[in-house]
Amino acid sequence: MKKRYLPVLVLLICAFLSLTAFARSGYWVLSNNGRWWYQYTDGGYPSNGWELIDNTYYYFDAEGWMLADTITPDGYWVGPDGAWIPDGAAAASASISNRSGTYDFIYSDNYVMKLNGNTLQVTGNYRIIDDDTWETIATGYMDEAFQITDNTRFYEVTEELTELSQSTIRQYLADMGTFIHCRLIIVNGTIVELSEGA
Repeated sequence: MKKRYLPVLVLLICAFLSLTAFARSGYWVLSNNGRWWYQYTDGGYPSNGWELIDNTYYYFDAEGWMLADTITPDGYWVGPDGAWIPDGAAAASASISNRSGTYDFIYSDNYVMKLNGNTLQVTGNYRIIDDDTWETIATGYMDEAFQITDNTRFYEVTEELTELSQSTIRQYLADMGTFIHCRLIIVNGTIVELSEGA
């Protein structure tokens, strides 16, 4: 009876050892900009996808930075510690930003937007604009989620101001991932206006 199970046991042990052999050990590194990355002991680092570290999944961008408190490019939520959160709905309601102000991405060519229902995740460099003078008050980096409501307005600014429907902008964001030359007006975490300038 015991001999019958011996081949199965051997196969299970071999499978476990092969998985262990391919697992890459390493350690976490906190950079001067406050962002985390994971250093393999062989000198490499994970990038452009998911990595299982200590039984937890983390997502790393193309440059190797761990994503945190955001939606990953493939549509999953990760918490403030970077760990994957299986319950996306709970994560969405828990991680909405409370920012207010006018944020300008006109000079930035490396920002990304991801629309998930009524939540818009915005990642990239911005300028804070004075509402009266339109002068730059400050610059920074954003990786946060905002609410879109029925009252949110979307505009295309060329020779004149043209209001776009929500269905149009949703399709645009699904296709492109950016709202070119973007300017966001946000009040308490809700996008009041999103416009595309020429």
